[in-house]
Amino acid sequence: MACSKDQILTNQLDLEEDLTCSICLELYNDPVSLPCQHNFCRKCIHSHLHQKSDIHVHVLGAEHGRFPCPNCRDYVELTETDIKKLPKNFALQNIVHKFQSLKLENETKDTGLVETDCMYHNKPLMVYCDTCDEALCIECFPKRSHENHNVVHFKDKVKMYQEDVEQTILPQIIHLQESLKEMKRRLTGIRQETQELLQVNMEDVTESFQELRSAVNQKESELMSVFESKKEETDSRYKSHTDSLDEQLDTLENLNTKLSTISFQDPAKTIREIKSDKER
Repeated sequence: MACSKDQILTNQLDLEEDLTCSICLELYNDPVSLPCQHNFCRKCIHSHLHQKSDIHVHVLGAEHGRFPCPNCRDYVELTETDIKKLPKNFALQNIVHKFQSLKLENETKDTGLVETDCMYHNKPLMVYCDTCDEALCIECFPKRSHENHNVVHFKDKVKMYQEDVEQTILPQIIHLQESLKEMKRRLTGIRQETQELLQVNMEDVTESFQELRSAVNQKESELMSVFESKKEETDSRYKSHTDSLDEQLDTLENLNTKLSTISFQDPAKTIREIKSDKER
């Protein structure tokens, strides 16, 4: 299927964006995948570990880093050794290599892309040497000893890479995108289920402690009521005793006053009064 110039340029830009590391903004070099399935250059994620991680010393002495993924912000916990041991994403690296080859081989006017001149003779590139993996102008072919090499017309080579992009690279990218979308869908589902479960647990804890507080408050109220009754009962009992003592004290005080002022002018009467007071 023929592509217009605009379509080819658009596809190339889209592909380059998909193959660009979000840290260094360059094409992936030694790409590795984090547990969240986002890809980065190994050296970039190593630098990111030192810049963004909360590094702490493990009991065995090895450094551990906890850092957010530059793309999804999910936290990842990896050591320097872990990063070195991450498996290389060969499928992605192969796509990058093919794209780099295609990008280096600029098409001639017939392909609809910008024509590139030979760096040695300043003439349009016309042929491509597969043996040397090099684009050549018409003068390079005889002058640079490519006679016995596997040489094809440059535009045919470009067309071959275009077909390779359309038939191999793009389907691989689409497949990779679909796989990542499915993984994202599953992770989103797990994340939602986890949040819902934790919310239920939080509500259960709140309800349990509300019931516990209610039971404690009720018990407190019951005990306070018991002690309040005891307090009133005790106060009433002791008040009754003190009131009785007050009455006796008043009686004694009156008697004391009376005896202090007693007169014996009428002894018989006085004796009768004293006897009466003693009997009381």
